Parts: sequence; structure tokens; C-alpha cells
Amino acid sequence: MNHSNSPGIGSGLNEGDTVVVSGLFLIDSEANITGALERMRHPEKTESSMPAMSDQPVNMHSGH
Repeated sequence: MNHSNSPGIGSGLNEGDTVVVSGLFLIDSEANITGALERMRHPEKTESSMPAMSDQPVNMHSGH
């Protein structure tokens, strides 16, 4: 029995089966999906409602 919130494989694997050893792609994909869903839920927060960017040059090293 799994008492954590993490999913686990309890059965179904056979010797020689290929399994995933890294979930980085899944985590990145879920983050992208979550962001897209938020933008769909709140369409009023689009680029058109964002303040305009300054035309002044930016010094990437200022303050370092």
C-alpha cells in the first residue's frame, strides 16, 4: 500500500520491459499546460493589458 501522494507501480512490469528513469520532460510539460490553462481562465491578463515597456536602453550589468 502506498501512503504518499506519489504514484507508484504495483504490478504490470515484466523482466526486460523499458521504463522511464527521468520525469523532467513530464514536469516541464505540466508546467506549460498549467500556464496555458491559467491564461485561458483569465484572458483579461493578456499582453494588451500589460504596461508598455520603456524605450530606454537596459544595462544588464547595472547593480552587479
